[in-house]
Amino acid sequence: MQGALVAITYTLNHHVNAPPEAVFAAMLDIEGFGAWMENFVRVERLDEGEVGPGSSWREVRNIMGREGAEVFEIRALEPGRRLELYVDGKKGTTGRGEYHYVYELEEREGGTDVRLLGGMEMGAVFNLFARLMLPMFKKMVRKDLESLARHVERKEQT
Repeated sequence: MQGALVAITYTLNHHVNAPPEAVFAAMLDIEGFGAWMENFVRVERLDEGEVGPGSSWREVRNIMGREGAEVFEIRALEPGRRLELYVDGKKGTTGRGEYHYVYELEEREGGTDVRLLGGMEMGAVFNLFARLMLPMFKKMVRKDLESLARHVERKEQT
C-alpha cells in the first residue's frame, strides 16, 4: 500500500516582453502548443467548446527518447491574470502522483512577469525519488516558460 501523499513545491519566475493578454492567449491555445513547446509530439483535446475551467487535454512529448503523455485539466482561470492546471499522474505515463501548476501573470515594465507556483504530490515511498528529480523537472518547466516567451514575443513583433 502506498503511503500518504507528500508535497514538493517550487517557484519559477520569467519576464515576457509582451502584454499579459498575449501571454495568456498562447497558454490557452492548446492546438498551437506545437509552435513553441520543446519535444512536442501531439496534443489531443478531451472535450469540446471554449477552453475554460474543466477543459482537459492529453499532451504527448518526447522525453529522453520515449513518448510520454500526461492529461492536463484547467482547474481555474482569470483571463490575463491567473491559470491553474492539474495533472493526475495516474492518467499518464508516470502512473502516479499529482502535479499542480499555478501561473500568475502581472503586467510590468511593458511586458508580463510570469510566476509559476508548481507542486508535486507523490506517495511517501516516491518522495526521495521526487526530490532527486526536482532539479531536472524544474529545468524542463523553465525551458517551457522560455519557449513560450520567445513564441509570444515573436508574434508580438509581427
